[in-house]
Amino acid sequence: MQWLCSLVPQLPPEPCSVAERLTSAGIEVEDIEHTGVERSPCLFAQVLSVTFDPSSPKTRKLMLDVGGGEYHPVVQPHLGEVKEGEVVVVAPSGSPIAERSLPMPVKKEELQEWVVCTQAALDIADATGAEKEEILVLPPSFAEPGTPFVQVVPSAQDTILSLNLTPNRSDGLGHVGLARELSVLYQLPWSLPELPSHVSVEDFGEHSPVSLILEEGAPCFHYAGAVLLDVQIVPSPLWVRCRLAALGMRPISSMVDLTNLAMLEWGNPLHAFNLRRISGRTLHVRTARERERIQTIDGKECILHPQDLVIADAQTPVALAGVIGGKDSEISADTCEVFLESAHFDPRSVRRTACRHGYHTEASHRFERGIDPSTVIHALTRVVTWAVEWNVGRLGSPLLSRRVRKPPASSIRFRPARAQHLLGLRVSDDQAAQTIKGLGFDVVEKQEEIWTLVPPSHRPDVSHEVDVIEEIGRIYGIQKIEPIRPSIIASTEGETREKSLRQARSIAVEMGLLEAVTHSFTSARALESIGAPPPSVVLENPLHEFCHVMRTSLLPGLFEAVARARRVGECNVRMFTLGSIFLEGSQGGLPEEKLMLAAVLAGDREAYLQKPQPVDSLDGKGLAVRFLQRWGCFEWEIITGASTQSRSTYHPLAYARIQHQGCELGTFGLIHPDVEEAFGLQRRTVLVELDLAALHTLKRSVPHYTPPPRYPAVLRDMALVVSTDIPAGLLEKAIREVAGPLLESVQLFDRFTGGNLPPHHVSLAFHLVYRNLHRTLVDEEVDILHAHVVTEVIQRFDAALRAS
Repeated sequence: MQWLCSLVPQLPPEPCSVAERLTSAGIEVEDIEHTGVERSPCLFAQVLSVTFDPSSPKTRKLMLDVGGGEYHPVVQPHLGEVKEGEVVVVAPSGSPIAERSLPMPVKKEELQEWVVCTQAALDIADATGAEKEEILVLPPSFAEPGTPFVQVVPSAQDTILSLNLTPNRSDGLGHVGLARELSVLYQLPWSLPELPSHVSVEDFGEHSPVSLILEEGAPCFHYAGAVLLDVQIVPSPLWVRCRLAALGMRPISSMVDLTNLAMLEWGNPLHAFNLRRISGRTLHVRTARERERIQTIDGKECILHPQDLVIADAQTPVALAGVIGGKDSEISADTCEVFLESAHFDPRSVRRTACRHGYHTEASHRFERGIDPSTVIHALTRVVTWAVEWNVGRLGSPLLSRRVRKPPASSIRFRPARAQHLLGLRVSDDQAAQTIKGLGFDVVEKQEEIWTLVPPSHRPDVSHEVDVIEEIGRIYGIQKIEPIRPSIIASTEGETREKSLRQARSIAVEMGLLEAVTHSFTSARALESIGAPPPSVVLENPLHEFCHVMRTSLLPGLFEAVARARRVGECNVRMFTLGSIFLEGSQGGLPEEKLMLAAVLAGDREAYLQKPQPVDSLDGKGLAVRFLQRWGCFEWEIITGASTQSRSTYHPLAYARIQHQGCELGTFGLIHPDVEEAFGLQRRTVLVELDLAALHTLKRSVPHYTPPPRYPAVLRDMALVVSTDIPAGLLEKAIREVAGPLLESVQLFDRFTGGNLPPHHVSLAFHLVYRNLHRTLVDEEVDILHAHVVTEVIQRFDAALRAS
């Protein structure tokens, strides 16, 4: 927050307010962290005297001036080299920093009022050779004794906003980009970091201290650098180390910390090379050679790919461009000459290289998303300026630069009236112009109805008019759009396809079936094995040879799921699937998409206190009938006999079709043994198929409440011997017609063949329930009605009443 406030001076200091405003504008703030709170009680103290403990060479006794005329002795091991007059940081005993500063737990009787803080405890230890236990020693003029640590070093205590940026907002990876965003959101002035005007830039040439060879076609758009001489690798200023630590970056050394600080400010990664380790003082920006190797700064050895972009010297690669530096050219304690690199690499090349070698660095994270091309020189100038100001080194020559190509500046046609229409906001032309200019857009031409805009270099994702409109709405505040109740027109065209799917799934689950989610792709061989229609949609580039066509039947996927369940020990399977099948369109047009449901019953039927019996086609009929009744369809007829379809899925002697006024609603029956063997279904399996598309077009009966009957029912059974060519459904239909309104229900409960029955005949037993809703029936009138039903059915179908 302190960094942002330095760029936007009038920014509200409340982090929650800033976080809410950024989140509402599309830059999500995931977390707000207050860092350095533990440093609050720390004070600066001056060393008045230093004495040694003869029994412990590593232990020092210091007399400290902690301000206010208070002098305190401190005896502490591992204090390192400290002299009289120097300034140290102390923390009160018992505080977290004091506990971490002591190398081992201290006995209660040995506790002192103050503890000298180590660099590691303050979280500012760097890699310049300082040991973890070494205390922070500062010159006498750094601070007055008793001054709070966070008062002299404000960056030691700060508020950090953790952002979750979308990939297109790479401009938010630097504080400059966030400051620009906040200035527009709050309509406040802001300023870029001050850059000196006397630093000149020239092209790489023959007389340059470093030569550059840029390979033709290399994915590098702009390469710049600077040479620093008389470099001193020392610890960075205290405020820099605190700021880097707060932002999650470990302080390393003055040279490396400068590049990291500039990256966090501008969003443009930089890299520092040890110039004396660059062979021939020549840098080649090129793609890697076949089987070329590089050892990176983390010690990992990478075998390079010919498409990897590398920075190489006259002999070997010294860095993976935009990803990570090489071990041979890294900055070390004896480095005295440095070449600073600032470049604009192709995001796609960096992403592929980082992915190939398993890296995701701070640099690659930014290059992959695309940096602002205009910041290449700015970030480099910033590092050079800091290096000179902090006596890290001196500039050895003008800045060096070579640009391969400049990104084309595309123009966008923008209509303010269109913005109001799409956003539903009343945004004036002045408001739109202020927002557009604040975000960095150039208004090239401004007519009454059409403006011509050029997007800024830091927003390559803005390329169309709708992108500009989105930016205006984002800054204005999407949450400010007034809600308008939409006008809803009730549809009278029936239920939607999605509602039919939900209802069919709900009915199937309530009936005890488990859903198998199957793929829409299968193989032509699987479709052929069940006699399904040939595929009409063939994939040109299938993921697998067994899923290269779109299915014309749900059965292959369902059968595979059932077989898999049987293989893992599921004996009784109740499974269904539903979805679209894709049939050949009429006259060679687009494929016809048809919604279907298929269910399988395998194993034994559910039985209580009875011997388990295998399922048969009647179980399939019961399942289909119950589904249709739950769907709201009560008028249908079941037609049995040999299959009239060309496919051979069903057993020809155990198959039936369900029709309604000539329209086929579904089929059920036993699966053909050949199909069972082909898919490994193991035992007799019952299949039910329902055409949800056809059911969707039917007029459903509206469910209504029927009170429980007040009067008892009279039960009768009848067993008829008929020809096997006569479907049981025709007998049931005739029974209902003859019996009239007193017949409440009729159910087929037994089917018997063989025995003493004539050839080609079957015995069908029906259970009839008679009831009058207004009075109690007597046996005499039921006997008369039942006898009439039996006689009429026998005459119609040339049947015989089976003897008991």
